Amino acid sequence: MTTVHAVSGARTGRREIGPEAKEVVDIGWTEGVLDDGRPFRLEFWCAGDAYNVTVFTPRTNGEELDDADSRALLEDCGLLDFLADPARIAARPFFDARLNEIWSINVVVHADDTELVRILVPLRKYQS
Repeated sequence: MTTVHAVSGARTGRREIGPEAKEVVDIGWTEGVLDDGRPFRLEFWCAGDAYNVTVFTPRTNGEELDDADSRALLEDCGLLDFLADPARIAARPFFDARLNEIWSINVVVHADDTELVRILVPLRKYQS
């Protein structure tokens, strides 16, 4: 279990783009394999007062994921435990730098002084 208050070893420098841009702090990450055999990368980060997780994984054969499917995938694979409903989650397909089609699944973990999601996998610290 990871607490959203453990920010030691975080790195700064990534920035949001937009009219209300805030500094984004990268906190931790991990990589592994989902139950269906696809690799994933999970990144834990914060922007302002909101702590977030983004999970990247390949998109297979034009698969479609809605918010409920995304939540089920992350729960069933043992990555996250959702503590509140409705979940603040959004899955978007996009192409990475090598033009691989992947999912970016963003989940709000902690906001407004409320823990919404528990991260169930150990995280690595970013190197400064």
